[in-house]
Amino acid sequence: MELNTKSPVASHLGSAVTAEHPAPPGGRELFGATAGLLLLLVALDLLGRAVGWVGGNLLAFVAATFLLLPDLIWPAGRSHPSQADRPRREQLRGIAMGLGLTAIVFAGFVPGYHLWNTHFAGRSPAPALSALRQPANELSLRPASALPTDLTVERDGRDLLLHWQPAAAATLSLQSDGQLTRVSGALMPMPAASGALHFAVRAGEPLALRVRVEEAHTVSGSVTPATDLWLGSDALPSATSFTIPYNLRWLPWMLLMQIVLVAIPEETFFRGYLLRRFARRWPGASSTRFLHISAANLASSAIFALAHFAIGFHPARLAVFFPSLLFGRLAERTGGIAASVTLHVMSNMMMQFVSTQYLP
Repeated sequence: MELNTKSPVASHLGSAVTAEHPAPPGGRELFGATAGLLLLLVALDLLGRAVGWVGGNLLAFVAATFLLLPDLIWPAGRSHPSQADRPRREQLRGIAMGLGLTAIVFAGFVPGYHLWNTHFAGRSPAPALSALRQPANELSLRPASALPTDLTVERDGRDLLLHWQPAAAATLSLQSDGQLTRVSGALMPMPAASGALHFAVRAGEPLALRVRVEEAHTVSGSVTPATDLWLGSDALPSATSFTIPYNLRWLPWMLLMQIVLVAIPEETFFRGYLLRRFARRWPGASSTRFLHISAANLASSAIFALAHFAIGFHPARLAVFFPSLLFGRLAERTGGIAASVTLHVMSNMMMQFVSTQYLP
């Protein structure tokens, strides 16, 4: 497949305009792509709320939608624009550009994020490298006996959310080699020794608890990293306990997830396909732009924001419209999606890093 270098749109966007399909897209294609996407996302969100295994894998279903929908709309046997391969040198240049822009975006993002958290969200800064050590998603070192089905442990940033409704009266014991703090919960802990927290729970009475493990400072001033939380109960078999490790293993998994399930699928659809098709639809609009923002970029970014709103229906998700304009500009400037994918991944990871440094 060769680019039509004589076309100003192709030379500017790097669009894969082939001789077999030179005509711009019709309104039916663009409307079908937009409406189909939003309807599928709303359906997946509602289905995820009703069916547990769908909700647990919702990100994978959404990623598949972004990757496969253009193939359903584009005529069979023809390569749609998102499949246009750029030379490897240009792809590497795009990745380098995305990494360079990340540093610029970071410098402007941090002050704004700090202002938002401290003046509007009611959160306070608590910078600490140990905050990057997050509780694992799964309990580890499981004993032979299984965790009671009525006890759930979830991860929420630095905190752990525990919910328990035992059939009989019992005591829940929490202990850590770090500094264990009960952040919130309906029940006050019983008197404890050695930094442990003990909670008495009546039969059938739910215990909802949010706890946090921080690094512990010894008398000499040295720091003991917060590594583990031990959970036990007299309702369990003798000597039974569960360990929840605090580590950095979430970082590579988060990076992989952002690349495979977020950035590549979203950039393939919104920049690789939708942005280029809008640019073919409005070829003259690219010459009259405000702040170098094309009409195609505005349209595809608006749909990008609506797509995020369709999952969860939270108005704050519409804010992705603004970074989407930057992703779109990168795709227009480089003619591919390598730069926008890179900046997309790094922006999401930057958000993950910075958010750990603030506490409610």
